[in-house]
Amino acid sequence: MSDNQSETMRLTFKGLLSIYLPEKTMIEVYERIELVCRRNNWGIAIDDSNSLDFVPMVKVEDSK
Repeated sequence: MSDNQSETMRLTFKGLLSIYLPEKTMIEVYERIELVCRRNNWGIAIDDSNSLDFVPMVKVEDSK
Protein backbone atom coordinates (compact mmCIF):
# COMPACT_ATOMS: atom_id res chain seq x y z
CA MET A 1 0.00 0.00 0.00
CA SER A 2 1.40 3.41 -0.90
CA ASP A 3 1.92 6.26 1.58
CA ASN A 4 -1.17 8.21 0.48
CA GLN A 5 -3.59 5.29 0.87
CA SER A 6 -5.13 4.17 4.10
CA GLU A 7 -6.98 1.03 4.98
CA THR A 8 -10.25 1.09 6.89
CA MET A 9 -11.11 -1.85 9.06
CA ARG A 10 -14.53 -2.46 10.59
CA LEU A 11 -14.72 -4.35 13.83
CA THR A 12 -17.71 -5.21 15.97
CA PHE A 13 -17.67 -4.57 19.70
CA LYS A 14 -17.71 -8.33 20.26
CA GLY A 15 -14.78 -8.67 17.86
CA LEU A 16 -12.87 -6.02 19.79
CA LEU A 17 -13.42 -7.86 23.06
CA SER A 18 -12.26 -11.12 21.46
CA ILE A 19 -8.88 -9.56 20.68
CA TYR A 20 -8.18 -8.88 24.35
CA LEU A 21 -10.07 -11.60 26.21
CA PRO A 22 -10.20 -15.39 26.13
CA GLU A 23 -13.37 -16.62 24.39
CA LYS A 24 -15.24 -17.74 27.52
CA THR A 25 -14.53 -14.46 29.30
CA MET A 26 -15.33 -12.43 26.18
CA ILE A 27 -18.75 -14.05 25.82
CA GLU A 28 -19.56 -13.46 29.49
CA VAL A 29 -18.45 -9.80 29.39
CA TYR A 30 -20.31 -9.16 26.11
CA GLU A 31 -23.55 -10.72 27.37
CA ARG A 32 -23.45 -8.72 30.61
CA ILE A 33 -22.78 -5.46 28.79
CA GLU A 34 -25.61 -6.24 26.36
CA LEU A 35 -27.99 -6.98 29.25
CA VAL A 36 -27.14 -3.76 31.09
CA CYS A 37 -27.59 -1.76 27.87
CA ARG A 38 -31.00 -3.31 27.21
CA ARG A 39 -32.19 -2.75 30.79
CA ASN A 40 -31.12 0.89 30.76
CA ASN A 41 -32.03 1.63 27.14
CA TRP A 42 -28.43 2.51 26.26
CA GLY A 43 -26.36 2.11 23.15
CA ILE A 44 -22.62 2.17 22.67
CA ALA A 45 -21.19 5.01 20.62
CA ILE A 46 -17.67 5.61 19.35
CA ASP A 47 -16.58 9.21 18.93
CA ASP A 48 -14.00 10.71 16.56
CA SER A 49 -11.16 9.93 18.98
CA ASN A 50 -12.25 6.25 19.06
CA SER A 51 -13.48 6.43 22.64
CA LEU A 52 -16.39 4.21 23.67
CA ASP A 53 -19.32 5.78 25.48
CA PHE A 54 -22.75 4.64 26.62
CA VAL A 55 -25.50 6.84 25.21
CA PRO A 56 -29.29 6.83 25.61
CA MET A 57 -31.11 5.10 22.78
CA VAL A 58 -33.57 7.21 20.85
CA LYS A 59 -36.47 5.99 18.79
CA VAL A 60 -36.08 6.79 15.12
CA GLU A 61 -39.16 6.76 12.93
CA ASP A 62 -38.90 5.33 9.43
CA SER A 63 -39.28 7.90 6.69
CA LYS A 64 -41.88 6.97 4.10
